[in-house]
Order: sequence, then C-alpha cells, then structure tokens
Amino acid sequence: MRHVRPPTFGTAILIDSILVIAAALVAWGFHSGPVREGGVPGTHPRSPRSPLERSPGYYAPDDPESSSVARGRRYAPRVALELAGGASSLGDLARLLLADVEARDERAMHALRVTRHEFQVICWPEFPQSRPITRITADDAWEFSLPTSLAGAGRTIGLYGGRDLSKARVTAGRIERYRNFTLHRDVVITAWDAQAKEWVSLRFVPSVVERHGQFKALLFKD
Repeated sequence: MRHVRPPTFGTAILIDSILVIAAALVAWGFHSGPVREGGVPGTHPRSPRSPLERSPGYYAPDDPESSSVARGRRYAPRVALELAGGASSLGDLARLLLADVEARDERAMHALRVTRHEFQVICWPEFPQSRPITRITADDAWEFSLPTSLAGAGRTIGLYGGRDLSKARVTAGRIERYRNFTLHRDVVITAWDAQAKEWVSLRFVPSVVERHGQFKALLFKD
C-alpha cells in the first residue's frame, strides 16, 4: 500500500488560506446558484476542513473571534474613508454598468468597483475571513479575487457589448448591514435586450457595497 505523507506545516497553512479565501468568494457571490448543503435549501456550506486535522497530534488552535463566523461579521472600529466615484442608488449603479457594457468600456466598469484601498479599509476588517487566525491579509483576498473580477467584466462585455440594455431593473436577494457599510447580496440585473427582443438576467455583479449613499460593486464574476 502506498504511504501518503501528511502535508508539511507550511503547505497546510497555505492550503488553509486558499480554502478560507475560496469560502469567502462563495459567500460574496462567486457561485452559480443558491448554496446548498446536504440538499437542504437555505443552509450555509460547511467550513472548509484543514489538512492539518489529519496530522498526528493535531489540536484546534485558539480562535478568540470564532463567533464572528456564525455572526457573519467582525467587530471593527468606525472608519472615515468614503467610497469614491460610485452611484447614488443600486438602480443607478446597474444602469451605469449596463451603459459601460454597451459601450464596451471595461475600464469604466472597473471604476465602479471598490478600489483595493476601499476594500482594505472599509470592507475587509469586518469580514470573518480577516480575523488573525486565518493569516490572510486584505491584499491576499484582493489578489485572489482580482482575476475573476477581470474575467467577469471581460466576459460580460463579450456577451452583451454593443447591445441596447437601457431598460432594466435590479434586485438584491438579501441585504447585510455591517458597521461601516451595507452589502447587497445575490444581485440580479434584469434587462431588455433590444436586439434579441427578450429579457436577460445578468449576474456579473453579485455583491454591491453601499456606504453613505454611494454604491459600488464589490467584485465581478465570470
């Protein structure tokens, strides 16, 4: 029988970090449909299991902020930074993004997404994935999500660029309130495709950040 060695500590920590970031992306909207566990609608996915758990002598590390996972947010101080260059409502953000898609202006689309600094200061400190035990920085999470955001914008333009999608409505499946911002989740933009003469549902901007009357996309998805 082939002997499989347990992962080294350094490798396991890296895998743990990737699993935590991947779980965060699922939570922020990087999934194709409702999250299911065991076939039961509306339940949350299990936390990713660490490869360290299979190592001899393993014991769970102390996680004083573990309750933030169930709560869905960490306690964080108030911040002064504001969102710059956003829209005045969720509907306005959808219309601006659709105009950028029609114009095939990918740069303008990304200008309506939170910046690295905004994410680092406003959003990341309140997400449970940012607690010290994960050893994940805001830069780690940003870099991990960036390729998918870039691909999501590019793919949306590839599919709908040049089309008149000016007639649209937008809905959010749920709203989560944090201390420094509000997160609109499961966002769907339903637009009339004048060329195809049909309604289309666009889910390329799954989560939207709202702060003091400004709305910006948290990320895009492919």
